[in-house]
Amino acid sequence: MDTGKVLYAAADIGGTSIKLGLSDVSGRLLDKWEIRTDTSDGGRNILPDICRSLSGRTGGSLLGGVGMGIPGPVSEDGVAASCVNLGWKEPTDLPAAVRELLPGVPVLCFGNDATSAAAGELWMGAGKQYDSAYLITLGTGVGGGYAERGNVICGAHGAAGEIGHIPLNIEESVPCSCGRIGCLEQYASANGMVRLALNLLEIRSGRRTENSLHIERLLRISIPEGPTGLDSMEVFSAKDICDLAREGDPFCLYVTEILGECLGLAMSYISCTIDPEVFLIGGGLSRAGSILLDAIRKGYAKYAIPVCRHTAVTGAALGNDAGIYGCIRMVLDAVQ
Repeated sequence: MDTGKVLYAAADIGGTSIKLGLSDVSGRLLDKWEIRTDTSDGGRNILPDICRSLSGRTGGSLLGGVGMGIPGPVSEDGVAASCVNLGWKEPTDLPAAVRELLPGVPVLCFGNDATSAAAGELWMGAGKQYDSAYLITLGTGVGGGYAERGNVICGAHGAAGEIGHIPLNIEESVPCSCGRIGCLEQYASANGMVRLALNLLEIRSGRRTENSLHIERLLRISIPEGPTGLDSMEVFSAKDICDLAREGDPFCLYVTEILGECLGLAMSYISCTIDPEVFLIGGGLSRAGSILLDAIRKGYAKYAIPVCRHTAVTGAALGNDAGIYGCIRMVLDAVQ
């Protein structure tokens, strides 16, 4: 970096990793990297780790502003409600905390991570051709964000887009990380996909638990019989399920279809509430590609009201960079 150049920084904070980036005033990304999210000790090291990493990467250039995306509701004045994926159990005054760690930075902006990513996709990604886009991020959890004509919709309490906690199954017996039961996140995230597969394997084998019985009643359809590639794995991931589904494994195709149906149902609620022009599917799980997108389109078409049934559902274009671009856009809007 040239000493004396003014840079603008972004931190897209996830439950597993934090994506960081530096741009110039035009929004051109000059540098990007990742650090681990340290959720130990109630997540108290997260903000210091971010600020230390940013300071060490500027090469003597000035920081003109910092934008951060948080996996949870953020109020207009920058207070994050409890973020279970970060270990934050109490509200956090983000501007006060970052101001102490990065004194002298003139502009600090904070928002929900998925909402910021939606703004990034509308600005630089797959949403550029649309006036309104709803981004759904499928990762450790499920996030969502809505942007219209360049404006991010945050809501009165910063909770607009928190679709991961739409109640989907009131008979669920295991609590979600938010403390409630039957949230979308328990079925349509990467962790939810693994959990679904485990429950379905239990049902298939006849070893029904209380929770797998609830799942069985929710689905009301028969599970494919016969061996699955998961049988030989002691531990498996969402990626393993998607890889086997692509190879034609009937059981894994079924798991993918159920995830698509659960997410499609939630999307139908969104479409008849705000009616976006396009749904963009992002996050780590979206790397599964067409095998997952096709299942989501099918699930959405099944539940959407007729006038919204043909809303476009497509993959996000920026991948892990969407949140970085959205955070930079927040800062540049505030500066300009």
